[in-house]
Amino acid sequence: MSPTTPLPSQNVVLTVTENKKQMIALICEDILTDIVWQTQHTQTHKLVITGQDDVPHEIFCAKTSLRSDMITMHEEADNIIVQQAITVAFLGVTKVIVISDDTDVFILLLHYYLQQKITVQIIMESPIRNRTVIDIGSTVLQHKTIIPDLLAAHALSGCDTTASCFGIGKGKVVKALRQGHSLSCLGDEKSDPTDVI
Repeated sequence: MSPTTPLPSQNVVLTVTENKKQMIALICEDILTDIVWQTQHTQTHKLVITGQDDVPHEIFCAKTSLRSDMITMHEEADNIIVQQAITVAFLGVTKVIVISDDTDVFILLLHYYLQQKITVQIIMESPIRNRTVIDIGSTVLQHKTIIPDLLAAHALSGCDTTASCFGIGKGKVVKALRQGHSLSCLGDEKSDPTDVI
């Protein structure tokens, strides 16, 4: 490329899976080798980095170690983020901060917080400054009657791994749950098809 050739836009670069993988690998490598950055940012907080390796790295006080207890073969970042947040919540910490503004991450955090009876404070923050910060525990407490059906509702109304059904959006599904309707038959192979419908 000549010096006058502009770089392709971010959207063009990130729509290609291989480009995303390369970018993630570069970012992980840079963080794992930048001792100055590590010294400045990991004195009071632990940073867990998951890249291409199945075993994540943890950086704390500028020291890097492998986190074999967090090994994962999963490809979906949303699931990995939640898996790691839940693992950390059971390690005696007082607070877990998840940096994400992804709806799938939010729904999974709510589900597992209730299911696993987590008591540690889990906060979900957007990577974009000045956006809402969500206290997962408070949200679970406020909406615990609908959370058992929330995974099915989220899948039914469209998520990363399923398309939405025509005319069934998030608002409509949540409204149905608040009215006392249950989606517990969805995904249950033993349920009668009439009950599912």
